[in-house]
Amino acid sequence: MSMQHPFGRRLPGESAWERWLRRITVGFVASYLVIASISGYRAIVQIYSVKIAAPPLLMPGAAVTTVVRSSGRTFGNVTLELVQGGRVDTLVTSELASNRNSLFDPRPQTAKVEVSPDARVLAQFQDGPAQLRSIARGRSQFLRVPPPKIATATVQIRK
Repeated sequence: MSMQHPFGRRLPGESAWERWLRRITVGFVASYLVIASISGYRAIVQIYSVKIAAPPLLMPGAAVTTVVRSSGRTFGNVTLELVQGGRVDTLVTSELASNRNSLFDPRPQTAKVEVSPDARVLAQFQDGPAQLRSIARGRSQFLRVPPPKIATATVQIRK
């Protein structure tokens, strides 16, 4: 019997079951290479987007929402801050979830964090313009921590 070379030429001595075993092995390795390349990209680009939704006038009880879309490859965190002049106050910090089987599951994760600053928090600031800042950070993958993604929104503080 003649055996077939991987590039089409037949090699002597390859049986039918060896040919099928080679095809299955090549298909299996090729599928894992595709999965590995997608997973590697998701390890490098962990945070896809960060958005803030806030009313233009920030008063006690006003709802501020930040939405973060991540790769789901690893855990991350999001911090929502209120900034005015040199003063920065953290309103909320939340952890971003990862997929259960994060190496093989390419579905992105979306986290929605909502907070309503109370009068005690706003009392530390002056009436006037301020900035809301949402910072999403990934975790170390391949000995590299990706840069944070930041979204900002300008608001007016009124106590």
